[in-house]
Amino acid sequence: MVHSIADGVALGCSLFFSSLLTSEGGEGGASLGLVIFLAILLHKIPASIGLGTFLCSCNLPKHSTMYHMLSFTGTSPLSNIIVFILLINLELEAYLEQLQFWVGVLLVFSGGTFLYVATIHILPEVFFNSKKAGLNEDKRDDYH
Repeated sequence: MVHSIADGVALGCSLFFSSLLTSEGGEGGASLGLVIFLAILLHKIPASIGLGTFLCSCNLPKHSTMYHMLSFTGTSPLSNIIVFILLINLELEAYLEQLQFWVGVLLVFSGGTFLYVATIHILPEVFFNSKKAGLNEDKRDDYH
């Protein structure tokens, strides 16, 4: 969820920057927001499929799996809307450079949380399950 919240905040900030560029007469404002929206959407699809597959392999009850999936998919749009409304109402145009810097830091943090979850939680679980199923190195090579 931390990764999803960070994506939502980054998207809310990019939409805020796009609205500023569009209001100043810049032509690239709307396209910037659209590109970032599509990039986040395209990476959310495989992330959601991966999380759903992982949760199903954990043999959790269906309501628990649905709760986790809804919380993962819902936090990004919710944080996006909240951040966009806050930025519009706080009138932070004077602090654009600092805001851009922190959005960059947030995107790096978002990527780091994704890599952390993949390497610390998901990969060991997959490796443990293949060992548990009795697949040794020779048999595992046959599947690739």
